[in-house]
Amino acid sequence: MEKQPHNSPKRAAKARARRLNAGRNGHASIDASLVQALEALPASRAGMVARARRLVNDPGYPYAETIWALSEILATHLEFDGFSY
Repeated sequence: MEKQPHNSPKRAAKARARRLNAGRNGHASIDASLVQALEALPASRAGMVARARRLVNDPGYPYAETIWALSEILATHLEFDGFSY
């Protein structure tokens, strides 16, 4: 049996499955095919990792429009010393 790191997605999925099963007080067990499917999941998706690396290396990321939009959202919800902006 392969030992998983403490914070691996597979370990988290198995823990969720155990909690779900325990919450049912043994009335229904988790389907073995579901457990096998969870165990077969990759720890990360190669395409998403490649995209993240491209974005990290892009000096223009995050884009100015994104930063502006986020600053507007934060400003509308920000309170400083009791005064709302």
